[in-house]
Amino acid sequence: MKLPLLAVVSTISLSAVSRADVLTITADRDNTLYESATGELSNGAGIGVFSGVNTGLSPTIRRGLIHFDVGAIPAGSVVDSVRLRLTVTRSPLLGGPEDVALHRLLADWGEGTSDPTFEEGPGAPATTDDATWLHTFFSSATWTAAGGDFDPTALAVRTVNAPGTYFWESTAAMVADVQAWLDAPGANFGWMVKHVDEATTLSARRFASRHVASVTLRPAIEVGFTPPPCSASNYCTSNPSSTGFPAVIGFSGSCVALVNDFTLTAGPLPDQPFLFFFGNSQIQVPFGNGFLCAGGGIVRINPPAVASGGTATREVDLAASAITSGVTKNFQCWFRDPAGGGAFFNTSDGLAVTFQ
Repeated sequence: MKLPLLAVVSTISLSAVSRADVLTITADRDNTLYESATGELSNGAGIGVFSGVNTGLSPTIRRGLIHFDVGAIPAGSVVDSVRLRLTVTRSPLLGGPEDVALHRLLADWGEGTSDPTFEEGPGAPATTDDATWLHTFFSSATWTAAGGDFDPTALAVRTVNAPGTYFWESTAAMVADVQAWLDAPGANFGWMVKHVDEATTLSARRFASRHVASVTLRPAIEVGFTPPPCSASNYCTSNPSSTGFPAVIGFSGSCVALVNDFTLTAGPLPDQPFLFFFGNSQIQVPFGNGFLCAGGGIVRINPPAVASGGTATREVDLAASAITSGVTKNFQCWFRDPAGGGAFFNTSDGLAVTFQ
């Protein structure tokens, strides 16, 4: 027996189709390297990350360090785009536009408890595990070269000036770097934020660090990625309803739990009230005119609604439903079917989804 187009579409929607998702990831570590012959200055816990050259009788260079943990992106994903967001919170009154570059760091480094006073420009005495001009981790490990070990080829360059939010738009080099972090987390050392011109005084900028009160000001990357195919499959059986065909359950959107973009569909159904629900186990026992396919702590996905045009649709708030990465849930649709006789209600088949 041929299925109608609606049922065919519902079946196709179950297949694991890759789609792009976006996550915003805030820095989990940052610091500033203050040029110093003795490597005694740092800024592990301050509200600023500095780049550029200060002014005064003995101008010195500042270089920012930022690190992002990309572990929230499912393993096996393909990184499609990366955009960095930094916010300038202080700039020199007499300074002009400055080009600020991102560079790949080649060694791991630390963030201690050093916390400068006032505007933080001079830095503070380094504490245990702080990164400094000479040290990766104060005072037990050092950079190969003073000022930090980094790839001299810039990943991206952005002109900054007055206080405000700036974006380093996605480049192939930034994408390749974040992909490498995802594939080999142990080699993720983050980026250096460095002025292209480190000879001109009065050029330093203070960027908001991860320690500022406002989350929207903290360093962050927006990562667009294509996750690996979802693990999803239909099981159990469904009996024909008054439509003459069995109802098939499917989904659209993403099965990445943190993205929280997951929508259930079922059809063909009579245009009657329906309700989606899920459980932790797979069963198959008679239920109404069909079968109960989801068991083990059943949770209703409210509110009930009425099918339209033979299709039931419900967006699922994964966070509110306590559905997290790594778990498998078994979904099903219940619907009223007065014209079907018998128990006057029926069910779809079951759908097992493992969330990433």
